[in-house]
Amino acid sequence: MIRTEKDKQCLTFTSKPLEKDTEITGHPIVHMYVSSTAADGDFFVYFEDVDSAGTAYYVTEGMLRAGFARLVPQEDMLPADSEIDVKPDLPYHGFKAADYDEGVFAKGKVKELVIDLFPTSWVFKKGHRYRVSIASADYPTFQLNPKLSPNNKPVDDGNTVPTVTIHHGKKHLSRIELPVVPPKPRHPKERHECGEHN
Repeated sequence: MIRTEKDKQCLTFTSKPLEKDTEITGHPIVHMYVSSTAADGDFFVYFEDVDSAGTAYYVTEGMLRAGFARLVPQEDMLPADSEIDVKPDLPYHGFKAADYDEGVFAKGKVKELVIDLFPTSWVFKKGHRYRVSIASADYPTFQLNPKLSPNNKPVDDGNTVPTVTIHHGKKHLSRIELPVVPPKPRHPKERHECGEHN
């Protein structure tokens, strides 16, 4: 899927061109330090491959309703007597009413959102770039946040249109963690010598 035009509606962060082919296999994990003029919000994060011509290709995505930002131990997601050890160790968010914070951004709070993206396996070619593209909605694929759009309409007088800020720097280290597969070591080529046949 090509996302070049969609990216014009999003906040994007694009890397420098890669110096070599790079394989990403697993779950990319995004850490974003976010504040908003609204108390809550939805976040959709897309990870993309941008070629040398500037065309952006969809690789994977993840999403989070910010009210569920608090991470919970993996054990809390399993039955109490479970002996299952789930791998890899990913960020887990609650799903119960008690886990939800309706005022996650209230009073100007800056909140870290940790979002694991769907697993992927993709080789980024030399000269291509990584891109992280962030949106606050994916309508009509997903319903709009009911606190911000009670009528689920993109254009409606009853909507709240917040200003969202992604913070970055030493204090707020917004970033993406990539499961890079190390290149296989090169083995010396085997030499085959042929003798004379009589």
